[in-house]
Amino acid sequence: MEKLTTDSVPCPPREENIGMKTQIPNEKQETKYEFNEETIDPKRISAGGGITIINCTGIDIGTKCTVNIHNGNPQSKTPTVLLTPKIKNMFKSRQVISKEDIKYLSGVIGDFEQAARELDYEEGQIQQLKIDNPKIKEAIYQFLLDFKQTRNSEATVGAMAMALWKGDQKPAVKSWSSKIYEKHAQFL
Repeated sequence: MEKLTTDSVPCPPREENIGMKTQIPNEKQETKYEFNEETIDPKRISAGGGITIINCTGIDIGTKCTVNIHNGNPQSKTPTVLLTPKIKNMFKSRQVISKEDIKYLSGVIGDFEQAARELDYEEGQIQQLKIDNPKIKEAIYQFLLDFKQTRNSEATVGAMAMALWKGDQKPAVKSWSSKIYEKHAQFL
């Protein structure tokens, strides 16, 4: 049986590293770890200098970009939008959301998840929309379309506006209220 000697340092030291010599602080001595076939777990050896990951969950490999915009106020996620009379009238609207509204909103909504929760969508439904539609604009469009198709007469401008407002999409509600205000006399 041949012994293997290396100067690499496992972090943290494992109990199975029998024969390990430790370095005493402030002493100039070389740290060496000796391994033999009984002390090396073959499942932990990575061929070719790769990475071995064992018993781990929630690992993301690849790029992930997170952007937080605070508009100068770290407590606020979105810019301050005042509750105007136009927006209050939107909340009261019983008009069924139109395909034109869906197209418009899918371009101005930044995130649909909280609004979906406000409309009693289950987490599984939200996740499925994201999986089926990896592009956020398409996921938002499909969410709005699903809302219109499954809620029928309950899929109103008022319900969606309130959900978006509570879901921290206030700039989208403000923008939508201006668009609707121009088109419908009921908001005058």
